This record gives sequence, C-alpha cells and structure tokens, in this order.
Amino acid sequence: MHPVARLFSSTIGNVEIDLSTTSAAVDALSFTFADNVGPDNTAVFNGALSLSSGFTGPAGGPKDFDILIHLATPVRL
Repeated sequence: MHPVARLFSSTIGNVEIDLSTTSAAVDALSFTFADNVGPDNTAVFNGALSLSSGFTGPAGGPKDFDILIHLATPVRL
C-alpha cells in the first residue's frame, strides 16, 4: 500500500545543514559521508526547521514540489 500524501506543516528541532564541494569524483564518493566533505564546508542552517507543503497540483499528480528551506548563511561553492 502506498503512503497517503497530504498537506502538512511541521517543525523539526535542532537541525544543521552543511554544504561543501568535494574533490571526489561523482562515481567515487565514499559511503562514509565525512570522507566526502571538502575544506570549504559551511554550516548554512542551524536551528529549528519549519517545513510545510500545500499539496497542490493536478488531482492525478504529480504534485508541486513546494518545500523550501531558507538558508541562514549564503554560500558560494
């Protein structure tokens, strides 16, 4: 049975999102996430993360992807 999708709004506490480049080739990334992090790693969000979706789009799908995360720190990679 498929999960039922619907409109939602929720807050997840204590989330950190980091972005960086990596010197690893696309087909040679490590299964150990920390081995893929580059020297320019930047925390772009830290705190409570509010997420919501209006569940809009055609009745038969696909639905609009409307989940946005506003980064607190701009990053240039």
